[in-house]
Amino acid sequence: MVLTAGTFLNGLVHVGLANYRAGRFGDPPATSLAERLKELRLPVGRLKTGTPPRLDGRSIDYSALQAQPGDDPVPVFSFMGTRSQHPRQVPCWITHTNCRTHEIIRSGLDRSPMFTGVIEGVGPRYCPSIEDKIHRFSGKQSHQIFLEPEGLTTHEIYPQGISTSLPFDIQLALVRSIRGLEHEPYRMFTSRAEYRLSLREDNADLRLTETGRGLGLVDDQRWDAFNRKRDAVALETERLKATWVNPRQLPEADALRVLGQPMEREYRLFDLLRRPEVSYTSLLTLPAAGEGVADREVIEQVEIQAKYQGYIERQRDEIEKSLAHELLRLPADIDYAQVHGLSFEVRQKLAQMRPQTLGQASRLQGVTPAAISLLLVHLKRRKAA
Repeated sequence: MVLTAGTFLNGLVHVGLANYRAGRFGDPPATSLAERLKELRLPVGRLKTGTPPRLDGRSIDYSALQAQPGDDPVPVFSFMGTRSQHPRQVPCWITHTNCRTHEIIRSGLDRSPMFTGVIEGVGPRYCPSIEDKIHRFSGKQSHQIFLEPEGLTTHEIYPQGISTSLPFDIQLALVRSIRGLEHEPYRMFTSRAEYRLSLREDNADLRLTETGRGLGLVDDQRWDAFNRKRDAVALETERLKATWVNPRQLPEADALRVLGQPMEREYRLFDLLRRPEVSYTSLLTLPAAGEGVADREVIEQVEIQAKYQGYIERQRDEIEKSLAHELLRLPADIDYAQVHGLSFEVRQKLAQMRPQTLGQASRLQGVTPAAISLLLVHLKRRKAA
């Protein structure tokens, strides 16, 4: 048997010092399969592979780049084929890193998972990361980058030669320092979305349907379906919070089967569901757990709200705090170079745009919630001085 698992087995994505479990392009990792292979005691190891940020080809200045056309005459892939069967050919383009690019990369090495030991896997010799290249070949003033179209029906460009695991702000700054790429929109990962714990695709209906109804965009049938789902999630969540499990009434075998350990005290079902290893389906097999719901969408929301409750509540507090400081004025003479912790790119953006309030600063491209928090701390220290 041959398993062509690609990068999915226990896949872990690193962006700077942050990491999360995933396959490629936001797909989920193949965790269960990876665990099963470990159970079989097969020899296993972990490899790492870097990937570059994808670029929006419509934002690239091709006039500053060197074109690399395809083969002429156009090849065919079969002795029985003809050139007329070949898809339309599009060129690749060449650009280069420069001294400023390398300076930006070096400024972020202290947050590189490879240079801080967070990544322990072995990388391929034939495709080193850009941070690896400027470190190992420090005498070179530039490295060649091939801009490769990802397909004939997409604007996405793959910049071969700048594979990286650096933080987002460093990636954005290094891309924009390269000739022809000064103006990127750069593919936005969901991991960089502001308040991403709350802005999820699985709860889009819970967040937006009521607003859509008020605007006259949601018909009666969809509104009824939404209300049934919302009410079912709320009712089941409250039921789990109101149902207690007493260890004296729970056989130890059931506790071990569902919880992986004996239950030392009384718990609400909702609190048991917050444990990473406990699923809603397994929880309902406990004696006295009661009759649950069958709708998978309702189950998904109940599980998410239980397992991520603490994080979601913390983010809700952050949102409320940021709204409270929306109109806080920034001093006209503020020197962003003196704000400790801000990235090079954020300092440059703030110095260029000179926002008048913290709210305006938060809406600038590339200015993250973390940067706003650092600004707030700086303003408090400045006031206290």
